[in-house]
Amino acid sequence: MKTLLYPLPTNIEDINFSSGTTVSIYKNLKKYFNVVPVGPLFLEKPVIQTGLNFLYKKCLFPYQFATVHNWKTIKGYARQLQIYIDDPKIDAIFASSTIYAAGLKTNKPIFAYADFSFYNGLNYYPFGKNLFPSSQKQALEVDKFCFEKSTKVFLASEWAREETIKAYNLSADKIKVIKRGANLESEFSNNQIDSLIKKRIDGEIKKFLFMGVSWKRKGGDIAVDLVSKIRNLGYNAELQIIGCTPPNKVKELPYVHVFPFLNRQNENDLQTLRNLFSEAFCFILPTQAEAMGIVFAEAASFGLPSISFDTGGVSAAIENNKTGILFSFSERSEIMIERILHLLNNNILYQRMSKNAFEKYKNELNWDIIAQKIKEIVTPIM
Repeated sequence: MKTLLYPLPTNIEDINFSSGTTVSIYKNLKKYFNVVPVGPLFLEKPVIQTGLNFLYKKCLFPYQFATVHNWKTIKGYARQLQIYIDDPKIDAIFASSTIYAAGLKTNKPIFAYADFSFYNGLNYYPFGKNLFPSSQKQALEVDKFCFEKSTKVFLASEWAREETIKAYNLSADKIKVIKRGANLESEFSNNQIDSLIKKRIDGEIKKFLFMGVSWKRKGGDIAVDLVSKIRNLGYNAELQIIGCTPPNKVKELPYVHVFPFLNRQNENDLQTLRNLFSEAFCFILPTQAEAMGIVFAEAASFGLPSISFDTGGVSAAIENNKTGILFSFSERSEIMIERILHLLNNNILYQRMSKNAFEKYKNELNWDIIAQKIKEIVTPIM
């Protein structure tokens, strides 16, 4: 059995880091490889830039600096990992980011599995906006170097792959699309999903589930507005919010229920989370920026259709009008409501869309399938 070095910025048991993705990758790769986790790695950051970033967050400085995409960070990670990769027992390195191993001096294969590239996030995600010009230039140079140094990079969507290949002039074979899987899984059978779908259709209250830490970027206000308008049309709809604290005016609405933080390491919280997904009618996350959205995979594992915007890599997780509804940013709210009501009023459509979502989870959006795909690609290279 081949041995993979697996660097990470936290403890391997931390299922709350990155929504549990690093743990899921580790557990599933272990089915096919001997995986040696190394972490937490220490993030070495330029002191002055760190201070200016603090001022930027306080709105006291007009620019920010790239947090990890700089040469100091790359060299720092390499120093921490070099002794491990030099071990003859290690056959390759597999990282959940391109930056961890890029500075290593080695002829061993370097595999990286990331959501997207820094270029994808430029002027799209908050970390890529208002960058100091020299920091932006260095960040793109570092990111390109990391991709070039990697033997193979896995990204979560065609959106991320296509833009990155074009921006960095990379070989098309350098990057493969491997979607992300559900870290919270229902473990339901087809018959159990069918039973849940019937309960949702027959239920008097139609519960819309929203889950995300960043209220603004995830479109929290939009979700509230859509559910409010549906209620104004006479439908008994509620909005369940997980993972953040919305504005007081939202929390005070009688049809909104808030669960600020549910710890998946706590059995009671985990069961509450499973119940919320099981009882929901739809998952709604009108995100403004998204690499793919693991939470859409999690919703699919419960047979839930998802509602979102067609932005970034979201279409890798949601197939428009098949497993959910994808809006365009130019779509008027009246049309959005009309499309949601069509799903509410058409039981055959809802049943089909829910089953399609569950099938997509089983065939594409679960870690067992993903680990198999990774194994098939990396094994011949090692």
